[in-house]
Amino acid sequence: MSIGKDIIAGLTDAIDHAQGLTNNVVVHHVVDVADLRHELDLTQAEFSSTYHIPLSTLQKWEAGTRVPKGASMAYLYAIKKKPHIVKSIFQEAG
Repeated sequence: MSIGKDIIAGLTDAIDHAQGLTNNVVVHHVVDVADLRHELDLTQAEFSSTYHIPLSTLQKWEAGTRVPKGASMAYLYAIKKKPHIVKSIFQEAG
C-alpha cells in the first residue's frame, strides 16, 4: 500500500471511530500528568507519595523531558479514572 493510501485508511478509521462505528480501531489514551495532578489537588510530592511514583520521574513527565509509556501510561489512566480505588489499593497493602 502506498503512503497516501495508508494515510487515507487511517483517516477513514478515525472518522469511523468518531462516529461510533466499530472497526477494530486501537485507541491510545494519553494522560496529561500535570493536569491529572491538579485535578486531584495534589502537590508533586503528595502525588508521588500517594501513587508510589518516584518524584524525579513525575517531575520529568511534567517537564516533558520524559514521556510515560506502556504500563506507566496505563497506570496513570487507571489513576485518572478511579483515583480513590488506586489509592485504597496501596493503603490496603500497607
